[in-house]
Amino acid sequence: MGSAIAFWMAWIIIPLIMEIIPAGVNFIILLNKKRKRRREPAPLTFEPEITLIIPVYNSGETLYRCIESVRESDYPVSLINLILSNNESTDDSFQE
Repeated sequence: MGSAIAFWMAWIIIPLIMEIIPAGVNFIILLNKKRKRRREPAPLTFEPEITLIIPVYNSGETLYRCIESVRESDYPVSLINLILSNNESTDDSFQE
């Protein structure tokens, strides 16, 4: 009976020592690193000029709304360049 108890105790203690405790310690370390890393990003000192390439193919109904959504974004319109790439549209994509 004593050897059976020792056998089952080994089945409980060895995984606890070899896997569960190190996993718990690593989990706590990762949580602390993640908590320390959270900082407010530094404010931008400048906003770069950006270029948006919008592929156009038979989008006469949606192209105007797409361009308007870019214009209404929070980014300064003076710093946005738009390139509309027409892929042989057969509708009135560029009529308006």
